Amino acid sequence: MKLSREMKLIIAKSGTENKWLPLWMHAADTAGVMSELVHLRYSSLSEQCAMSFKDFKQTAILLAYLHDIGKITPLFQSQILKALPARRSVFEHYGIHNILENFINKEKSHHTKCGEAILLELGFPKGFSSVVGAHHGMPAEALLHHIENYPNHFFGMPADRKLWKGLYEEWVRVSLKLAGFEDPSEVPILSKGSEILMSGLLIMSDWLASNPENFELLDEDVILSEDEYPPNRCQIAFEKLRLPESWESYQERIGDGDFQKCFGFSMNPMQAETIHTAERCREPGLFILEAPMGTGKTEAALAVAEILAAKCHKTGLFFGLPTQATANSIFERVVKWAQLQSQDMVHGINLAHGNAEFQPAFLKLKKDSIPQTDIDGESGLVVNSFFSGGKVSLLTDFVVATVDRLLMSALRKKHVMLLHLGLSQKVVIVDECHAYDVYMNQYLDTALAWLHEYHVPVILLSATLPSDRRKQLTEAYINDRKKAFELPETDYPRLTYTDGDQVFTKTMPWKSATRMVTVICGDENMALEKMRDAVRSGACVGVICNTVVRAQHFARQARNVDGAKVILYHAQYIIPDRMKRENILIEAVGKDSDAKIREGVVVVGTQVLEQSLDIDFDILITDLCPMDLLLQRIGRLGRHIRTDRPLGYETAECIVLGTEELDSSSKRIYTEWLLLRTRKLLPSHITIPDDIDPLVYETYRAAEPDNEEEKAAWTAYQVLLKDKQQRAKSYLMARPRESKRGGDLHGWLQNSAGDSESSALATVRDGTFSIEVLVLIQYADGMLGMLPWQTDGGRYSPAICPSDDDGKRIAQQKLRLPARFCYDINRTVNELEEMDQYLTGFEKSRWLKGQLVLLLNESLSVKLCGAMVTYSQDDGLTYTKEGET
Repeated sequence: MKLSREMKLIIAKSGTENKWLPLWMHAADTAGVMSELVHLRYSSLSEQCAMSFKDFKQTAILLAYLHDIGKITPLFQSQILKALPARRSVFEHYGIHNILENFINKEKSHHTKCGEAILLELGFPKGFSSVVGAHHGMPAEALLHHIENYPNHFFGMPADRKLWKGLYEEWVRVSLKLAGFEDPSEVPILSKGSEILMSGLLIMSDWLASNPENFELLDEDVILSEDEYPPNRCQIAFEKLRLPESWESYQERIGDGDFQKCFGFSMNPMQAETIHTAERCREPGLFILEAPMGTGKTEAALAVAEILAAKCHKTGLFFGLPTQATANSIFERVVKWAQLQSQDMVHGINLAHGNAEFQPAFLKLKKDSIPQTDIDGESGLVVNSFFSGGKVSLLTDFVVATVDRLLMSALRKKHVMLLHLGLSQKVVIVDECHAYDVYMNQYLDTALAWLHEYHVPVILLSATLPSDRRKQLTEAYINDRKKAFELPETDYPRLTYTDGDQVFTKTMPWKSATRMVTVICGDENMALEKMRDAVRSGACVGVICNTVVRAQHFARQARNVDGAKVILYHAQYIIPDRMKRENILIEAVGKDSDAKIREGVVVVGTQVLEQSLDIDFDILITDLCPMDLLLQRIGRLGRHIRTDRPLGYETAECIVLGTEELDSSSKRIYTEWLLLRTRKLLPSHITIPDDIDPLVYETYRAAEPDNEEEKAAWTAYQVLLKDKQQRAKSYLMARPRESKRGGDLHGWLQNSAGDSESSALATVRDGTFSIEVLVLIQYADGMLGMLPWQTDGGRYSPAICPSDDDGKRIAQQKLRLPARFCYDINRTVNELEEMDQYLTGFEKSRWLKGQLVLLLNESLSVKLCGAMVTYSQDDGLTYTKEGET
């Protein structure tokens, strides 16, 4: 590398104390990082980009050298010189004059866009150039055909135009040579998928190279020549970064001994057949495993993931779940599996959702992560700080997350290419894939299409998947609906899978005894009488309600039953209270619970009880809900083989409430049509697993309404489905079929959902914004405190920033307000902000900045939006509207 004097002066970075970094050094740093990443973590990307490894690496390194070429403009230099005013005289000394301080419409021409225009002018391919234009997370919305589309002074006043053009042409010549090219015409034409993945890789490299703790800036008066670039600068930076090693699976076959070592028990016939099917696939793709609740689908999926990772050269795992509670539960199981994958190496793991910082097992892993020293000879799991942010959370090896993270990969959102990069290297598992409505399914289907584009194997798990939905998922993955095909009908339990472009389905072996469940439709009085009988008999009762308000009501009724040990569990608890209740719940009715601890336990909860929790009731009381979800709830009934069930409860019994008159809240949540169909089809006895498939099929098939009530409900249901499908398209990403080789990234994220994590979550969840608040007490003297039973709480002045430890404790006092407070979100936020206006000290805490706080009085209540809101240790957050009791 031989540079002109002027080129060495061009600034890329500024820092504190007038420190700076020339563009050529930052480019060299980024290229060094890119080279390391390509070799250590992303060598298989060349296959996904349909390029030889040599071409892929050269193209990636060229992008690294050229990504900031748009900074070789007076437009950018004028802005950064405001932070480094002393360097202006240096510029003038070497003949660089007329750098204006004010530019018209400068905000419309970020250096990324200027860089793209420069590359296009110099003959680089459109796709390659658009990756440079998108390296801050958002591609341009329209193609800038030529540099003349910009005001000329962005690239130099007429008298200086030759100077600036000469500088960026010089940098292009140098960059081409360093990357192994002779001319821009040699740069490959990229597919849309390749552009996206390279864009993600470039952003990651740029971010790592931009950290001044790892890549130090220069003092103000230092000007280095190119031969003074420290040869070990990148190596030292990577030693500080301590990125974990990539996972490599070599298990193309898994025997029963391997399975026992991993999970502690022998594989059952269903698990064995699933594993053997994956072993026999030459080009494995999509696997949809449908089997009854509690049959070991999770273990089967993890075992198959090892096989698929080996066959498809994937270096990580993504496990997506419907809720934070289910993600927390599965995380500990995935940790045990991942530790066995990390016996000889250090691998990274992440729990990715909004409250992951407070999950005990994840918190312990963060504390126990290997100290920031040499990792040679170490092994195990670490939580690397670089992968902690939401945008980069999927880039580590093993990720457990709410399914939103996967759905957001189909959202037109800034920096979404980082999600694509992370997922492209993984085997993807999605549990409870039946649990998403038609709106969310639009995002899931689009995500599946992109995963197929990246040759990512996907495992979908469900106990109760409607047959039409199974076909939609398969079509979305294998051919993006370019042609229709029929899935062969097979009996349940079943495995649907793809091998290349072929789709197969088979009935899975089932040797466990069938279970008969007696179903009784009743009212609340009958349910309470059944509960009393069960408690007297020493049985364990489960009650699953459709709303938090109803669960709280039922829990109050249950507390009046003599001998009942009531556990209420729902989403309206602050994090410490909820975690404590979850631990009590697992201890009382989990797999390892015994007859003594189960005696008289009454668990009352909401939908959080029906998903991914390994719990077991002797008798179940449930509100009416759609058939597939009802069967999920029944899956928590008699789930484990026990020889000590109380007399009279050897046969499972389920009491279904709300069948006489449909509850308005239930209709709003599930639709009247699905509730009417479920009520109509509900038998007096259900045989597990034989009846699961036909009951779900009949519920969701397009049946003719029998009366005016059903006709009105059916019409409303169809209108709702079409409305959800249409609304989902507002921010839905285009699918791969709409992209052609030789295109570019322009317009790919047009009309995006922005960069906000909360708005992105709301967008993939049907636009339902939730309001998270911290729940604290405000005492009469103005001091603040945590709820009385939080033993490590103290008193805090609202005007003083809490210590870091106190800030973290306060941040855990978090919950989401009930939906009624989100209907008029502006009113709620305004009232909370008015309530919080004196909390000036909290804004200085990294844990509390920007958080809304619900300030309760010493009676643990407050008025909010015309309702009296109260918090109690037993019930969590409750509210009473004006005029109600």
